[in-house]
Amino acid sequence: MKTRTTRVLVPMLLIAFTFLIAHLGKAQNLPISVTINTAQNVKPISPLIYGINAYVYDTEWKTEADWKVGLANVASGLNVGGRRLGGNTMTSYNWENGFSNSGTDSHNENNDFQSFITGAGGAPYSPGAALVTFHDHSIQLGASSLLDLPCAGFVATDGDGEVVAGDAAPSARWKAISFSKPGAPGSFAMSPDLADNTVYIDEELNFLVTTFGAAGSPHGIPAYELDNEPGLWHTAPYQNGLNGTHPLLHKDETTCADLLSRNAQLASAIKRLDPNAAVYGPAMWGYPEYYSFWSVYDGQTVHQPSDWGLYNIEPYTTNNTGDEYRYNHMTWVNAYLAQMKSASDIAGKRLLDVFSVHYYALDSDNPASRVQAPRSLWDPTYVENSYITQNGNGFTDGRGLQLIPKLLQSIADFYPDTKLALTEWDFGGRHDASGVIAQADALGIFGKFGVYAADYFFPVDDYIAAAFRIFRNYDGNNSTFGSTSVSAETSDISKSSSYGSLDDQGNLHLIYINKDLAQGEDVTITIGPDPKWNHVTAYSVGAASSTITKIVDMDFAGATVNFSSPSSAVSHLVFTKSNSVDLSTRVNPNCRLSQNPCLGSTTLCGSSAEAQSLGFDIFDCLGRSCGSHVTEAVQGSFSLRIDAEQLASGSYTIAGHLGLTPFSLQLLVLH
Repeated sequence: MKTRTTRVLVPMLLIAFTFLIAHLGKAQNLPISVTINTAQNVKPISPLIYGINAYVYDTEWKTEADWKVGLANVASGLNVGGRRLGGNTMTSYNWENGFSNSGTDSHNENNDFQSFITGAGGAPYSPGAALVTFHDHSIQLGASSLLDLPCAGFVATDGDGEVVAGDAAPSARWKAISFSKPGAPGSFAMSPDLADNTVYIDEELNFLVTTFGAAGSPHGIPAYELDNEPGLWHTAPYQNGLNGTHPLLHKDETTCADLLSRNAQLASAIKRLDPNAAVYGPAMWGYPEYYSFWSVYDGQTVHQPSDWGLYNIEPYTTNNTGDEYRYNHMTWVNAYLAQMKSASDIAGKRLLDVFSVHYYALDSDNPASRVQAPRSLWDPTYVENSYITQNGNGFTDGRGLQLIPKLLQSIADFYPDTKLALTEWDFGGRHDASGVIAQADALGIFGKFGVYAADYFFPVDDYIAAAFRIFRNYDGNNSTFGSTSVSAETSDISKSSSYGSLDDQGNLHLIYINKDLAQGEDVTITIGPDPKWNHVTAYSVGAASSTITKIVDMDFAGATVNFSSPSSAVSHLVFTKSNSVDLSTRVNPNCRLSQNPCLGSTTLCGSSAEAQSLGFDIFDCLGRSCGSHVTEAVQGSFSLRIDAEQLASGSYTIAGHLGLTPFSLQLLVLH
């Protein structure tokens, strides 16, 4: 007699079969393998990575009749996790009267664009009309709001059109901002004084908290960002003569110390008025800002902030490691984080919760380069064709960008436990299948690498909308990619990308991206270490249309599945566990349970005249699998101890097979 012991909570499928999931005909490429391990690289996925910037201007609008405002500004059915009200206009947004100025983006005009495009109506605007409308829309959509607050020093006074150089701030065309109103909180008003020549940001925060409740309450605004792209407020002149986005609002070239002081003051005001609100910042615009706050080459000389020498030193350059590529020369990132940590230490509270940057791909101007471009977010072997990676430019010098790992390294070294956000990003391809490939790849990367929040910039429709829907509404019922990231590695990262997750119901999800723009791909998917799913449904979007279609819906068995991916496509595979096992058809051969009811264990006993395989599953009263076991062949009398310590008290069915003969036993567990 042989006695064996097993724990029943280690799920395994009884028999490993391979099924072919075919679609549209056989692919021509060599097979690609995807290996899923649900026990490796397990981490939560923040729903905030599926965010957008609200109410963006669309360059495809030809006439005023084309304009879409309010909720009509974005495609429906996206099920986004977050929405940001930000950008260059918000640097100058006057919450008291609704006017703003987007700087050189729009001829330095004071106007009501920001209020109008949110759907807040027309002037005159009630206090905070654009902000209230924006957050009301977020509540309606079930999305989290991120609101940019002005920090550069002035906001628009009026909506009277272009501001000329002679009216640069300070002038009657601008109102100064202050982060602390005298006499506060008693001096706060829901209808602010329009004639006092100062706009108080703490009063703005008080207005929002009074209107919606504090962060953490059912409708409170959860997060604020410290303005937008300060490295472009006012720089030295470029070769084209431009000297930043807001040179009339912020009249002098911006210095590092100026930004740090303003950010610390605004962050302190946020924490004073709404202590549980998350503070994002500083929304750096791109690599020159990561490098030295701002860096301008005028054709002969590189110009940088007047106080840059105070920060272009150790530990900010290499953290005293001597490795000049530890951060790929993102020195200002390190200095900013360290200085905000220092300000937080002095204040006795964390002033920066989320470090925010913007990322616009530089090497994505055609479909072939676009589908590879997201690799710059992480892959050390991928070197994009841009000034950032060019040898001699002082950034990566021929090395891969590795943006997210490098930023996370900076955070770990200079302000630990700070989260990372990309509050503007884009890879292009709005009306091309390469667009859904690139944007979906980025969304997968954000989840895999633990990015906290990300907000896509530019219009969200056509293939851009499809990228969001394949993660957040793949079946038209707001079904989503899982909330827990797990390992899903592809054998060829140049041809494909793969991202795995588990949802709250225990279903396994796989996003598979075929980057080949001409051919399909044969994909072998192996699931481990405990494959417990027996049904797969697949949805796909690609070259044929930006509409997502279901292409597979079938049962399977085992740990391996073969999938034929269409060319230039993103597919979402959902692996579920069917509960359709018919236990009533199973007969009982010479098998019995020696302890039933059992307190912690029981023994399955029986006999077999010849060598046969023995295996079983355990199901609860609802037909849900609670574990399984397979042994090698048994012969003669046998006993198998079943450890049921981790089964809840209740009735269970042990459904198995001895050789080709099924059996079913009832087990009662009592604790």
